[in-house]
Amino acid sequence: MSTVSIAVLTFRRPGEVTRCLESIARSLTVPLPAPWQLVEVLIIDNDPDGSARDVVTRPEAGHGLPPVRYVHEARGGVAPARNRALDEARGSTLVFIDDDEVADPGWPHGILETMAQTGAAMVGGPVLTRFTVEPPGWITDGGFFDREDRAHRSRPHWLRSGNVAIDLDQIRSVDLRFDPRYRHGEDAAFSMEGAKNGLDLRWSAHGSVTEFVGPERLSMRWRMQRERISHRAWATTTLDLQHSIPAAVKILVRGVQLLLRGVIRVVGGLATGRTHLTVAGLSDGAALVGRVEAVIDHVRSPRAS
Repeated sequence: MSTVSIAVLTFRRPGEVTRCLESIARSLTVPLPAPWQLVEVLIIDNDPDGSARDVVTRPEAGHGLPPVRYVHEARGGVAPARNRALDEARGSTLVFIDDDEVADPGWPHGILETMAQTGAAMVGGPVLTRFTVEPPGWITDGGFFDREDRAHRSRPHWLRSGNVAIDLDQIRSVDLRFDPRYRHGEDAAFSMEGAKNGLDLRWSAHGSVTEFVGPERLSMRWRMQRERISHRAWATTTLDLQHSIPAAVKILVRGVQLLLRGVIRVVGGLATGRTHLTVAGLSDGAALVGRVEAVIDHVRSPRAS
């Protein structure tokens, strides 16, 4: 029997974490497949004020789940919160879900089945999107919140942590931790470092969660900032792991290619009135900015791998 801990990371979202717990309880009305046994649900509260404590520790908060355990991690940043989950988990496998997500039917069964079938150290699953308000047309036309569609059991280069199962024995065998130096992209760094150390990363097409997207994320400004941050985080991780001039050159060359594509998109969008093309082009430019920032930072203060 393999034991499972589910960890929900939360930061000042007591209502959302309650919704997440309710969805997990609904999903687990169907027992986990053999050889898995759920032993606990961890709530890792990253708010220094402990804003989730009251809603999580109420007698009815468990919704019929196995023990729901509240853990207060006051150190700021998502990396310390994820590391606290690694330390606190009593199961041999840890499954992450975020507080702004809900478990879909068949979660986490699908990603655990893939882990059992492949023996992988980490298995990621789909994250779907649900808007809390009607999004602008350019959002849907551009598919800006669509996620990658990977083949079942494929080996990705990295995994997000919003829906991932982790074999803790394999992780601990290589002393893998989430790096607190990363404000963004700590999950990419974690999984890429694992792959560098020989751990098997897999993708499961089954076992999705759904992320709720609010109006604060539906602006063009947010999109530009998000693209810059994402590319900066990815490039920083790549440079930290590879420490090579060719890696930096490749990152910048690809950035210039994105810029050229962005110019074509912006011109086409302005000429045709297709706003999503203009936004996509500006996003390409923001991606280049993020890549350049990462290279400059790495030259100024290279990190040890």
